[in-house]
Amino acid sequence: MRITAKLLDTHDACESQVAVFRKTFPRGTKVTLAAIAKARKVGLSVEWIAELLPASARKVRDAATAPAYKVFNAAIADARKVRDAATAPARKVWDAATAPARKVWDAAIADARKVRDAATADALVEAFKETP
Repeated sequence: MRITAKLLDTHDACESQVAVFRKTFPRGTKVTLAAIAKARKVGLSVEWIAELLPASARKVRDAATAPAYKVFNAAIADARKVRDAATAPARKVWDAATAPARKVWDAAIADARKVRDAATADALVEAFKETP
């Protein structure tokens, strides 16, 4: 698969990530170990691109990476607890400060969310009809 900035834009990748991608791979790139290493070196979120894989390929990737993620998550568990404890006071302040804006946002998107949720439910029902 060839990854291009246009493909990333089409799939709503973060603008900042697309800008870094364009600078790093001006003509795009195939997904290779060298390209992944180069992308990681410049700070691109490499794992995100897996969302473009077909579901069957994501299953293969998930199965292959599960042991590494298990080890990784165990290794960072203590660090995560320390981080969460250190950021808890700031998170409380943030939550309180943004609560009014969240209420406005939630009200503004309520109708759109209902339409999306109905369409998603319909699509799931149809998709599972096709699943043995």
